[in-house]
Amino acid sequence: MPRRKKGLLFKLSLLPWWVSAAIAAVACGGIVYVFPSMSIESPWAAILVPLQSKASYIGTAVAIPFLLTAVSSFFKRRRKRRLLDRQRSLESIRDLPWK
Repeated sequence: MPRRKKGLLFKLSLLPWWVSAAIAAVACGGIVYVFPSMSIESPWAAILVPLQSKASYIGTAVAIPFLLTAVSSFFKRRRKRRLLDRQRSLESIRDLPWK
């Protein structure tokens, strides 16, 4: 059976929590502050111009999944760190689960 592809948010949950938080801040800041100040002169202007007034909502909606991934990553790393801190010998470390 083929393996399922891992998505971007899953891959980000394996990285330190601050990586996802930084991506959320950059994405939200870009959408909230940069997107409304852009002048749009393209065939997509009829669609994009009305979205500029809703940039704060869109920025928040884009940032939320990344912030949830940051929280998940934080708690996952904390759990692993505590699990390792409780070990007192090499035997107990060898008995730890791999996943």
